[in-house]
Amino acid sequence: MLELCTLASGSSGNSLLVTDGRTHVLVDAGISCRRICTGLKELGVEPTELAGVLITHEHSDHISGLTTLTKQLRLPVYASPGTGRQLCYRIAFLEELLRPVAPGEGFSVGGLAIESFPTSHDAAESVGYALSAGGRKAAVVTDLGYVTGAVLRGIRGADLLVAEANHDVEWVQSGPYPYHLKARILGDRGHLSNEAGAELAWTAVEGGARTVVLAHLSHENNTPARAHEVVRGVLERRGAAVGWDVALEVAPRSEKSIRVQLICVGKMKEKFYIDAAAEYVKRLSAYCKLQVVELPEERLPSNPSQARIDAALEKEAAAIRAKLAPGASLVALCVEGRMRSSEELSGLLSDWSSRGGSSLAFLIGGSYGLAPSLKAQAWAKLSMSPMTFPHHLARVMLLEQLYRSFKIDEGSSYHK
Repeated sequence: MLELCTLASGSSGNSLLVTDGRTHVLVDAGISCRRICTGLKELGVEPTELAGVLITHEHSDHISGLTTLTKQLRLPVYASPGTGRQLCYRIAFLEELLRPVAPGEGFSVGGLAIESFPTSHDAAESVGYALSAGGRKAAVVTDLGYVTGAVLRGIRGADLLVAEANHDVEWVQSGPYPYHLKARILGDRGHLSNEAGAELAWTAVEGGARTVVLAHLSHENNTPARAHEVVRGVLERRGAAVGWDVALEVAPRSEKSIRVQLICVGKMKEKFYIDAAAEYVKRLSAYCKLQVVELPEERLPSNPSQARIDAALEKEAAAIRAKLAPGASLVALCVEGRMRSSEELSGLLSDWSSRGGSSLAFLIGGSYGLAPSLKAQAWAKLSMSPMTFPHHLARVMLLEQLYRSFKIDEGSSYHK
C-alpha cells in the first residue's frame, strides 16, 4: 500500500502526505502548522503519528509551517545539505532535527524507501523525491526549470507521478508580471510549463505510471482546466487513453475554504453503505471541510396519523437546525426538488461559492422526508431522480455527486 494525499499545492503553499498505512511523512510544509494538522486529521492521521518531513527546497511556499511544526512535534527533517544549511540559518533549533541527505542517496523512514534527486531551480540545492513501499513507487517533482537526466532516472518505474504544470507560456508572456519575474519563471531554474509538464507526464506513463497529479499551478498564469486540457491532449496524442490507461488529476491549489455539512436523519448500519460513504468522505477531504451528522429518527407507530407525522418532522427539523453551521445555505433533498445533471450541480456550487458562500448544508430526511418548514427555508431543493431510493443509498449518491462536482470544476477526467 502506498497513498499520496495533497494538503495544498501552488504558489501560496505546498504540502502533501505520503503513507504506507503505518509510516506517514510530509513532503514540504509550506502552509501553516494549523492547516497541516487540520488536513492530517481530516485524512485520519494524527500529527503526532508523522515520522518526518521531507523538504524539497527552502522557498517560503515550501517551509512556512516548518518552524511551528517541528517545534511542536520535534520531527526529523530530511533535506539536501545545501537546503539544510539554509533551513538552519532561518530556524535556530533545527540543526538537532536535521537529517542531511545528498541527492541520489537512498534512505528509509519506517516502511518507506526514499531517494532524492537534484532538480534545476533557483534555490540552494533543490530536490525531488521518489518514495516506495509494498512494490509501488510515487515520485514528486515540482519547482524545476527543465527536466534533467537525474529527474528522468528519479521517476523511472513510478506508479504515481506528481508533476509540475505551473503556467501557460503565453499567459506569462502577455501577463502583468515585470520582465525579470517572467524571465525567472520561464528560465532553466524556474518552473515547468503545462507543455513541459505534459512531456514529463508522458515519460512517466510510457514507463508504467498509471496516475499523474498536476501540481504547483500558478494562480495568475494557469487554471486547473487549462493544465488538464494541455496535458491530456499530449497524452492522448501519444496514444494514452486518459481515464483508462492513466488517471489524470489536478492537485487542489488553495486552502479548503468551503464547509459542507451532510445532515441525515437515520443512522447508517449496513457495512457496504458505510464503506462506500467513507471512501467519498475521504476523497472530498481534499476539496472541502466535510462534516457528516447523523440524527435519530422519531419513532412512530406503523400507521401514524398525518398530525403525528407532522409533529415528528418538526422535532427532527429542530434537531437539524441545532446542528447547522452559522450562516449555512440549506439544500433540501426532496421529491419536489429540481433534478440537475452533474454539470448543473457543479455549476450551482461554483456560482454559490463565487457569490461568497462558505458553508453549505445538505439535508436528507428520514422515512417521511423533511418538514415543510425546512424545505421553505432551503436555498435550493434537489431531487436525485423520479425513482425512489433508500435514504442511505441517497447519501452515498450525494457524496459521489459532490466529489464529481469538484472534479468537474477542476477539469478532471474523472467526469466523462
